Amino acid sequence: MIVSLVIPVLNEIKYIHKILQCIQSQTYPHSLIEVIFSDGGSTDGTLQVIENFKSENKEAYHNILLLNNIKKKQAAGVNLGFENANGKILCRVDAHSIIPKDYVENVVSTLSQKEKLACGGAYKQVIDKENMMGNLFLLLESSTFGSGIASFRGEVDSPKEVSSIMNICLKKDTFEEVGKFNEKLGRSEDNEFSYRLRTKGYKIILNPKMNGEYYVRSSFRQNLKQKYNNGRWIGITTRLITYKMFSKYHFVPFLFFISLIGFGLLAAIATPLTNTIWFIAPITLEVAMYFIAMYLNVFLTSIVQKKFNILFFFAPFLLFLIHFSYGMGTLHGFLTYKKYR
Repeated sequence: MIVSLVIPVLNEIKYIHKILQCIQSQTYPHSLIEVIFSDGGSTDGTLQVIENFKSENKEAYHNILLLNNIKKKQAAGVNLGFENANGKILCRVDAHSIIPKDYVENVVSTLSQKEKLACGGAYKQVIDKENMMGNLFLLLESSTFGSGIASFRGEVDSPKEVSSIMNICLKKDTFEEVGKFNEKLGRSEDNEFSYRLRTKGYKIILNPKMNGEYYVRSSFRQNLKQKYNNGRWIGITTRLITYKMFSKYHFVPFLFFISLIGFGLLAAIATPLTNTIWFIAPITLEVAMYFIAMYLNVFLTSIVQKKFNILFFFAPFLLFLIHFSYGMGTLHGFLTYKKYR
């Protein structure tokens, strides 16, 4: 059975070699693997690496394609790859990820069952350079309060049904039945596609044999920008389509942001002084409880990772900025969703 690996790329020179190594190490017959790169306009040497891979391996694989994603969006890149795929099984693979050598083999095994299934693995977050700042970013992303409670973020030991998955794998006829990834969406297309899968009666299985790794962003500025945009697209998608594709935890940063702003404004306009105190006290208690929870979470996560450095004391303050940014992004999305119709 032919399996098509679809890899959206955009300036991936830092990571492209590693995912290519993963593809070359697959135990599934290479003659039954199709590799499709969907490029959104790379200018950093990524395309040359892919062209070299094509020329060196053109006889080894069923097919190697490099497609031009003129729409630039990741959802459009996945659609382009899936639509041009020859495989009966389609796998979205992230260029920032590392997949095990028996990944394709386990995809085929899982989807060979008679049930209506899609599948994927969990992704442990890693850093490309081992240093104090890198470990701090890894701590932020690995903690429950840093990356959320999604099952596919971390390590899973046994198969389980989940509501959504990162890097989904499915049969091509499933894709044709459910429809394309929504290209209006900039960040939440996975959630929306998974929601449509479930409404069509499909189960999404997280298979621990497909567990991989995913590189976290290497700067706090990039991390903050990502969280803001994640929150913004939660707001946009909720207003455009439905809140049902998200868990209640997606909206916690928004509620936190709104409560802080609300109590702050009320305290600023309240008179006399006694009324002001009534609004200052709740916000003070909320912030105090927040930082206590963050420090406990950072402490427990550092124990699990068996790593600690002095910068970890700053982690709760960085998490505060992340949550504030995410919540602000969600509010922005709620207010500006109409222009994405």
